[in-house]
Amino acid sequence: MSATGLYALVDDAKNLLGLPSSDHRDDAWLGMTLESVSRLIELYTGRRFWSATETRYYTAHCASSLYTDDILAITSLRTDEDGNASYETTWATGDYYLAPFNATLHPQPEPYTQIITRPNSSVLFPVGITRGVQIAGTFGFNPTTAMPMLVKTAVLQQVMLDFRAKDAPMGSVGGGERAQPQRMPGGLHPFTARSLDYYRRRVHGG
Repeated sequence: MSATGLYALVDDAKNLLGLPSSDHRDDAWLGMTLESVSRLIELYTGRRFWSATETRYYTAHCASSLYTDDILAITSLRTDEDGNASYETTWATGDYYLAPFNATLHPQPEPYTQIITRPNSSVLFPVGITRGVQIAGTFGFNPTTAMPMLVKTAVLQQVMLDFRAKDAPMGSVGGGERAQPQRMPGGLHPFTARSLDYYRRRVHGG
């Protein structure tokens, strides 16, 4: 992701649309559309494809494993066994595994989404304690090594469709029975949404 918070750049969109880089008439519109589509993709997938250092809280439903949001690295993992929000137990890195175990070795590297206690660990997740698990760390996707090319492609595909439809009657591309809507009710064109289905997931934090 770029420093401006976009999953693709204005120059990427102009290149795809065949617009000269020296022609800046549509730059403002393209920038706003890239921003809008980037946020729509996050809403649709339930993920963000950039990283941030945060503290998040979870309620455990199993003593030996915990599903989480996308995690790149854990700074501290603490648990609250009695519900007083003191988080009195601090886990050592040797107490758990991050899973999927080979997430970073996938052809498209991915973050971790589960924490599993090691067999020799003396700690367990406090089942049923609301916000009983506190995790401080880096959440999301690594924008330099793990931001999926599929996401960038989906953004540019949506921007291309929006660009072609913005001046069309009723926001449709094509004519007659072949007219295609600019966007579906959820905000994304069906083609774009379908290409992102692999990355849709339930957000576990709260």
